[in-house]
Amino acid sequence: MDGRLKGTLVILMGVTRVAKSSELLIQAGQDAATPVLIVQDAATPFQRVLRSTLADLARDCATHRVAPPAVFVIGPTAGLELPQIPAAAETPRTLVP
Repeated sequence: MDGRLKGTLVILMGVTRVAKSSELLIQAGQDAATPVLIVQDAATPFQRVLRSTLADLARDCATHRVAPPAVFVIGPTAGLELPQIPAAAETPRTLVP
């Protein structure tokens, strides 16, 4: 099986297995320089967005103490520039009661 991504891969809740996931993707043929975007605590006042590559992903997660919940976006989409969005003035509200 060819491990090179043809698009973008999203891994939900993969923090505890991030080292193994990136290792397996590289072993399967994915370029180690593939961009990765990490979003921790999305849509909360505590949201953090980090950039990395498959080769550096596990180390960067450890260095920056990435913890669940986090989403990993792997592939070309992760390399795109993010627009600057002003922080919300208040905590996001639940849409469903």
